[in-house]
Amino acid sequence: MENESAGAAQLLEGADPDDIKALFAMGHEVFYTPGDLIFDVGDEAEGLYLILDGEAQADTAGRFRRLTRGAIFGEIALLAQEPRLAAVWAIKPLHAVNVSGNDFRSFLLERPQIALSMLRSLAHRLLAFEQHAGGDWIASGVSHMDEYAMRRSDR
Repeated sequence: MENESAGAAQLLEGADPDDIKALFAMGHEVFYTPGDLIFDVGDEAEGLYLILDGEAQADTAGRFRRLTRGAIFGEIALLAQEPRLAAVWAIKPLHAVNVSGNDFRSFLLERPQIALSMLRSLAHRLLAFEQHAGGDWIASGVSHMDEYAMRRSDR
């Protein structure tokens, strides 16, 4: 299991601290107790989260990551405008900021330097994940989404 405690620092590397404060001022505080599901695989991507205190765990196709203070999560599905590919739940009392998708996208349009910084960071994460997964993660992710789409169409 990986630990992702420097998520905000990595994702927003090089961003002006005032810009980071402005982003999270757009959000609202949320609180979860251990065991609370924050979002599940297939859920609509409605926002991203920044952990202020506590811990969560993410499960992406059996790959577990512990998310601690400073970690940002939920941004990938939000940017892709696709359903969530991970489940995230609180494993300790969790205090976070939730920023809506619309606010986040507006923020990026107003501050293209942050969008470029995030793009660079996400590209590095993608490359690291691909190397870790032996290059098969794309195929498994596509088949996972196909399965999700089939389940949804059966309703």
